[in-house]
Amino acid sequence: MPVSARRLRKQNRTGLESQLIIVCPECGEGFSIVSEVPCSDTALAESRGAWLLQQFIWDHIQESKHRGSIRLPSADELKPRQIR
Repeated sequence: MPVSARRLRKQNRTGLESQLIIVCPECGEGFSIVSEVPCSDTALAESRGAWLLQQFIWDHIQESKHRGSIRLPSADELKPRQIR
């Protein structure tokens, strides 16, 4: 099931359909994490939020704008890889 973060318009910062709202610490842009099916796993939602914050930092390092919609990784993609 696809999950994405969508930029919140300045007029509508409530994100009523959102599980979580993430704000870029550098520029203050707000993004709402939305899913076709609501996720009851709060740890997964928080992991996606942390991943999104890292992407914001990287955007500012590269001096590029945040995209309007960002595909978020699945639960499997967020799992730490084991070193063998």
